[in-house]
Amino acid sequence: AQTVLLRGAVVKALKAHGQLEFDRIGQRVFEALSPKAEDFVLAGVSSGPGYESACAAMRSVLEYRAFEDLRRAWRVAQPNLEQCGLLRIDYVGLTELCGDDGRWAGIPAIADASPEARKRVLTAMLDHLRGELAIDAECLRQDDAEAMAKRSRQFLREPWALDEEDPLRLSKPALMPGVVPAPHEKRATVSLGFRSAVARYLRSRHTWGLLADLTRDEVECLVAGIVEALRGHVLSVEYRSGQPYSVRLMAGAIRWLPGTGKAPGPDPVRARALYLRDPAHARGKPNAYFERIYRDRALAMVGVVGHEHTGQVSSEDRQRREDDFRTGRLPALYCSPTMELGIDIADLGVVHMRNIPRSPANYAQRGGRAGRGGRPALVLAFALQGNAHDQYFFRRRGRMVAGAVAPPAMDLANRDLVEAHLHSVWLAKIGLALGQSMADLLDLEDSPAYPLLPDTQARLQLSEAGRREALAAFRQVIGDELSAEAVPWLTDEWIEATLAESPSAFDGAFKRWRELYAAAVKEREAARRIADRPRSTSKERDDARRREDEARREIELLLNQTRVQEESDFYPYRYLAAEGFLPGYNFPRLPLRVIVKHNRAAQVIDRPRFLGLSEFGPLNDIYHEGRKHRVRACTVPVTGLETRFTSAKLCGSCGYVHPSPAPDR
Repeated sequence: AQTVLLRGAVVKALKAHGQLEFDRIGQRVFEALSPKAEDFVLAGVSSGPGYESACAAMRSVLEYRAFEDLRRAWRVAQPNLEQCGLLRIDYVGLTELCGDDGRWAGIPAIADASPEARKRVLTAMLDHLRGELAIDAECLRQDDAEAMAKRSRQFLREPWALDEEDPLRLSKPALMPGVVPAPHEKRATVSLGFRSAVARYLRSRHTWGLLADLTRDEVECLVAGIVEALRGHVLSVEYRSGQPYSVRLMAGAIRWLPGTGKAPGPDPVRARALYLRDPAHARGKPNAYFERIYRDRALAMVGVVGHEHTGQVSSEDRQRREDDFRTGRLPALYCSPTMELGIDIADLGVVHMRNIPRSPANYAQRGGRAGRGGRPALVLAFALQGNAHDQYFFRRRGRMVAGAVAPPAMDLANRDLVEAHLHSVWLAKIGLALGQSMADLLDLEDSPAYPLLPDTQARLQLSEAGRREALAAFRQVIGDELSAEAVPWLTDEWIEATLAESPSAFDGAFKRWRELYAAAVKEREAARRIADRPRSTSKERDDARRREDEARREIELLLNQTRVQEESDFYPYRYLAAEGFLPGYNFPRLPLRVIVKHNRAAQVIDRPRFLGLSEFGPLNDIYHEGRKHRVRACTVPVTGLETRFTSAKLCGSCGYVHPSPAPDR
């Protein structure tokens, strides 16, 4: 909603003023947005010094967001203003500079080009720099951006306040040919070197209508000549040791203008196909839906907020959103199938399902949330075209709407399930209270083994009388449901052996937690060493402190130092159920977990293993609570990854995998 609001305000400001420039864009967008105090002022005041400070902070945020939105757009789901034909960017004085033949004398290729060709090529180059945020703007400098973010958190409410965990988009320098960035700077720079996208575009014979591509020396001379010709007019140049080091696009040279209503063609700098480099080549019509939203409907969304309601949201946040919906503060609640798990709102009158549920039971659970107390309700379900399941029940609606709810089927003879129930009987008989945290069970001073505390270890063994009581209690639990004929493996010997192995199984159930805790402690100590090292640079110290803070939050999460301890994934009872040691029916067994940051705290997202293997893959993006997270590392066991590897043989004929050792095929 915030992005739509910002773009709608830019369109309105362009309509009112004809053009926008860098020094007034924050003010103009603020005027177009004209928000009420309750929509952006954290303290809720509508006049006085506090209100004026909030307005100033809001203008700074809008200026930053306007520049940030100039980045190269690639999203299909939410195209930007340029892609919708509502905005075009012009560069002040570029036409005059291109028409000055003397300025380009002696520079390869461009000296003999027409003014129109110069402007076409230079516009493509400048657009590329702009898309990479190689812009010399105060709001994109690190110190200014951090100060702006701090002011926003002091005076503005969500969603306008910049969260401390949100990465700031900062200006990137475009490095001159021959300049080699430091390894840690590569991702924060743009290259103008011979192998860069810009140089590839400039040296191509098709760019200039030549018979052959430019040589390396010629294209480097061309880049240097362009930089010198545009220096102080469109480009700012940073010098080191008396030589040009990097360039940026001057913010004062950027001018926002109303769009032509046509979608722009592909980026000629990046396009490999020759016909895509023609500026007259437009790729179809703009996205009519977003064009209409930005132009006509965006500003009607002031005050609109959106949050998730899924099983991965903390119970506290989920309950607060349900309360807001119940009281009417939220007019609509969009949620995942968590709606089946106990939302009870007496006045709920409408349920709209975006697809057909899996079974009549799911349909009854979701639709049954509306129309309590004998009141009528409206239940809508959308059948997706092309989805076989949805289309099947669309043609046979009675089987879903009035279908029989089949009782759930459970395999009571599942060995893992029976073993978990036996462990629960054992745990009850030894009388061990697990407490609120792993610190109540494990010796965290003994690194890296983190063994059970001596008091805990001493409580794990059953006496002979306790063993007999456990056997009797377990037989009473299984009753006559699991007979020896139905479950031949469930013998007295198996029960005795499982009881005897319960202490070691209990200890082993904490293996994954120990690995997570050891990795977090190792990360914290490594960050501290870098922060305390005298020769560390300021940036290295800042990064180290950030990593130390992240590791500290992970440790707090692992130790269950949260506000709602029983809802944490690392509450001992819940953790042991997830590990399969104790019975657990409401969360996946042996899940894969990822730890993300949210509101200065760490949160765990877990998935069943078959989903987590793909969702949590290297460099995958994870969207959680309105933020995008990227998987950049995994927790490596203390013994190394090699200890988890196994060997197998793949049959080339049938595709069957034979775990080693296996016969040759």
